[in-house]
Amino acid sequence: MATRTTEGSDRDTGTRRLAGDYQEVRSSVVVAAPVDVVWAVVNDPSAFVEAIDWVFEVWVEDDELREGSVYLERAKPGLRSGTYRWEVTAFDPPKRSVHYHRSDEFEAELHVRCEALDDETTRYTQVLRFRALPAFRPLGYVLERTVMKRNMQGDFDTMILPNFKHIAERGAAAAA
Repeated sequence: MATRTTEGSDRDTGTRRLAGDYQEVRSSVVVAAPVDVVWAVVNDPSAFVEAIDWVFEVWVEDDELREGSVYLERAKPGLRSGTYRWEVTAFDPPKRSVHYHRSDEFEAELHVRCEALDDETTRYTQVLRFRALPAFRPLGYVLERTVMKRNMQGDFDTMILPNFKHIAERGAAAAA
């Protein structure tokens, strides 16, 4: 059975394009930096290259992300390299943004959330809802449940969120 959440904070009305059967990975980290600093880092495509080991290059049409922005990543998130097109489908600074991708390889929604815990501390959460090989569901179903979900959760917990935390805390320290 697909993993779906029912928490009120995950009800993103008007943003969900990924419907039906999907997998979900989620991770949060507390960052010793103001919410505006964390928000700026996690929504800066140039920071994606530093934070995510398998993202090599990012191109963005706009100076800053906003709803409707499109960016391209040259990345190798799995077995093969490719260029992946993402669209920002919701953007509510400094609280949340939603990024959507669809290709023959996978379909995904990335929910980015920042919550100020106090003036100098932020909870940063990423939720990725995904479906592998949308055109070939039987194979995609097996891959996403046996390999992809475990690998993505590991990347969130041990690389992506800790790296974004480090980048934001370094930025906050430099600004102080």
